[in-house]
Amino acid sequence: MAASRQRQRPAGIQPVGRCPFRRGEFRVFGRQSSPCCSSGTTFCAATRETDGVIGFDAAAIRERLAACGLGNAGVSLHDTLDSTHTWLKSAITEGAARAPFVCATDWQQAGLATRGRHWQTPAGNLTFSLLHESPRSAPELMGLSLVTGIAIAQTLAQKCGVEALVKWPNDVLVEDHKIAGILMDVLPIPDTCTVHSAAAASIPRPQTRVLAGIGINMVHEDAHEELGMGATSLERHWSLQARECRHLAERQRPNEAHPGRPLRDRLLVDCVAAVLEAWQRFDAAGWAAFAEVWPDVDALRDRDVRLIARSAGDGKGDHWIARGVDAHGALKLERQLPDGSSLTEYVYSGEVSVRLGKPNRPG
Repeated sequence: MAASRQRQRPAGIQPVGRCPFRRGEFRVFGRQSSPCCSSGTTFCAATRETDGVIGFDAAAIRERLAACGLGNAGVSLHDTLDSTHTWLKSAITEGAARAPFVCATDWQQAGLATRGRHWQTPAGNLTFSLLHESPRSAPELMGLSLVTGIAIAQTLAQKCGVEALVKWPNDVLVEDHKIAGILMDVLPIPDTCTVHSAAAASIPRPQTRVLAGIGINMVHEDAHEELGMGATSLERHWSLQARECRHLAERQRPNEAHPGRPLRDRLLVDCVAAVLEAWQRFDAAGWAAFAEVWPDVDALRDRDVRLIARSAGDGKGDHWIARGVDAHGALKLERQLPDGSSLTEYVYSGEVSVRLGKPNRPG
């Protein structure tokens, strides 16, 4: 989402290629005053203090990850980055990030979106990218963006009490307003590449790196309402559970925690754990493992949709009714023809943008 104000980019971030991560290592890039903390967390590459940045509680994040069975995950926490997705791609290229790995930032200045778009994410929101290695080939990973959306929507429902749905192929909505977005990349692993995530020879060799950039709106800004189909935030749809978390945070001394930080730190770990678990299930069983739950989280189910094609003149600008997805996660569309017959078409992620219409009511 576009920030309502511009800030100067802090300088001094250390190049990732000069400090490869050890397995399970934390590094925090930002305004930390202590050179180290418990559990081996390393603070490095300090940056200038930035107005509005609330930072992360690295020790709490490490403890919660370990409790989720993710003590071996690499983590890089930043006050500010151009893009967590770009940073993590660079770290992969330079051999500085090994799956599972998460990169998170408080303030993202040039986040990546579909079709090469960029946006700023105001400080206080949850913005992170996650790395996984899959034994499936890239063509076999179709539907993985939906799986990621399911994991995020279910986490928001369970942990924050908001009724979140997934809009095919990569958005999470609350009351038809975007609360989270997902950007997926799949990168084939060369045969000559050393694989770090396989614990034993019996484990299938990973074929593809899966990289997901995930942004969740926690802080509400009026400008969100003016963007496209509109956006919303957890702050606007705060549940009793979230308010209680905020109340507990506000009881802490101001220099120990920002009111929103404990909730965001917990939500980061909950989302990472949920997405990685969903990806592992997909690795084992494919889309079939999620087919039954999809109708319950499908924001487009039986609704009028309009397909906005990326290239003009391809005939996909008509109105259709969304009828779920097929066995591979492709969007199934239906349209009545003048002669009374119906036309069914399947749309694959990346071909079109979908614009919601009003719910289709029988009769």
